[in-house]
Amino acid sequence: SVATAFAFTRNSEVPPSRLTSVLLKSDDAIAFIETESQSHFDSEPGTREGDAMNPGGDILGRCFELAGAGDLDAAGDLAELALADEGDNGPLWRFVGLLRNRSGDHAGASDALATAQALVPLDPTASCALAESLARTGRSVPACMVYQALATDGRCPEGLMPAIAAGLGFLGEFEQALDVCVELIRRRPDHAEAHFGAAFYLRRLGRPLETAMAYVARAHALA
Repeated sequence: SVATAFAFTRNSEVPPSRLTSVLLKSDDAIAFIETESQSHFDSEPGTREGDAMNPGGDILGRCFELAGAGDLDAAGDLAELALADEGDNGPLWRFVGLLRNRSGDHAGASDALATAQALVPLDPTASCALAESLARTGRSVPACMVYQALATDGRCPEGLMPAIAAGLGFLGEFEQALDVCVELIRRRPDHAEAHFGAAFYLRRLGRPLETAMAYVARAHALA
């Protein structure tokens, strides 16, 4: 559930699904990859109308088509093959990184997304996936740096904030995870799961039960 995203810690029993798509649920992961990645792809020069002059862009467009049709394996295979000739294609590396992260290949995802980041600016969605892949492979310091940058970016989409809080909690940064929940409550006072998350991290920080229960009561009222 979405509420679980706020309470993801090292000791939890949440299955190892992507933190970046907790809010979207697994059934929507294909649309997530297609719409979020396509939006970034559209902003790159040489896309769509320039495909005829940009073979890499044409291949990436085909990868989006396959992903949108639900054939993620074929999309991934095509993208991986294309990278042999398009090794400097940042959007293609980004696409591969997101697919690898979704499949649980966090080491491969972090490598691909780090390569993409060296070639093109990463959007918040890809940055969140990079942070998770780093955290999942034991690289806590760089993962925390990426999460912190996202958490302090006022332009970060609300939809990513549960994953950011979860990632910070996973790394033991409970105070910062609480701050993310509180910021989401500020933006969306009617966000029940954010209130649950705030209560969870207050207790992880050893704060008074009464303080946490105030958030729980509000969350139940909104649910």
